[in-house]
Amino acid sequence: MQSIAHTNFEAAFTQGTVFVKDGNERQVDVVEEGTFCPASGQILVSDPTTLDPQLCLRRKVTPGVYPVYLSCWENYIACVKVQFSQMQTVQWEIAERLCDEGKAWRPGMIPGFGVDSGMGALVDGEVARQLMNDNTWFDRFSQEFDKREGATCQLVLDDRTQASLVACYAGYGDGCYPCYWGLDQKSEPTCLIVDFLMFVEGVHSVHELTDLISKIGCPLTNSWFEEHGFEQVRLSFRSKTHLILHFESDDGWDDISLILVDGISPVCTRSKGGKTGRECEVEWRASEKELKDARIQFKKFVGIQSLPCK
Repeated sequence: MQSIAHTNFEAAFTQGTVFVKDGNERQVDVVEEGTFCPASGQILVSDPTTLDPQLCLRRKVTPGVYPVYLSCWENYIACVKVQFSQMQTVQWEIAERLCDEGKAWRPGMIPGFGVDSGMGALVDGEVARQLMNDNTWFDRFSQEFDKREGATCQLVLDDRTQASLVACYAGYGDGCYPCYWGLDQKSEPTCLIVDFLMFVEGVHSVHELTDLISKIGCPLTNSWFEEHGFEQVRLSFRSKTHLILHFESDDGWDDISLILVDGISPVCTRSKGGKTGRECEVEWRASEKELKDARIQFKKFVGIQSLPCK
C-alpha cells in the first residue's frame, strides 16, 4: 500500500489541539456523535445523493455497531472517525475503493470520493446497492437530513440488520476527500477516518526559467520538467510584444507566472489547456526590453502536509 501524507489524525482527535494556518489558530473540538452499523461488513463513503457500489471500500470490517466521532473547528466538520477497536493505531493507509484496484497514485493526486451536494456519508455497502436505483432516495434523504438534531444525520436503513447511514456537511463543501484506515500491529483496522482536508496545506514544487531571450525558439528540457510531466517546452515571441510559452502536459498545471525585474507579474492575455488539456499555451504582453531580466515561475501542486500544531 502506498504511503501518502495526511492530516495528523492523533492531534485532530485530541480535544483542544490547536492547528496553525497562515498565523491563524484552529482549535479542535472532538464530539461523539452516535453510531454507525456496517451490517454487511462493506462500507461505502460517498456523496449521499450518488450511491455507487463501485465506490465501496475494498477492505471489509467485522459487522457491528461502532461509535462515531467528529473533529470540528468552529462550525465546520473537519474529520469523521468510526472507531472499530481500542487497539493502538501504528500505521495509516489510504482506504482504496473497489474501482481503485491497481492504480498508482502520482504526486499531487489525492485519491478520494467526490462531493457535489456539500455532504459526505458513510453507508453500509449492501444497502447502498439496494438504494442505487431507488428514484425516491434523494428526496427521502433530504427530508431526513433537514430534520437532524445533531451535526450528523443518522438513519437505520434496514430494520432487520440495523444497517445504517451517517451523513454530515463536508468541511467547506464540495470537493474530493480521502479516507484512511488506521491499522494496529496485526494490520487489523482500528478506525476509519474521512478527512475533509481542513487541517492540511498544499505542497508545491517551484521551478524558474531565467535568461528568457536566449531561450526563445529553443527546445527546453531539464529534470524538473521531466519529473512533473512537462514536454515539448519552448518559448516564442510574437509581434515583438507578446511572449508565448508552449508545452504539453497530461497533468496540466497550477500556476505559471512571468515575473519582471521589479517583481511585477503581467496579466496573462491568453491561455489554452490548463488543468485538463495536453497542448497548452500561456501568453503575456511584454516587450523584449522588459524580458531582459525577467523570469518564468512554474508552480506545481505535489501533495499535502498536515498543518503544524501549536
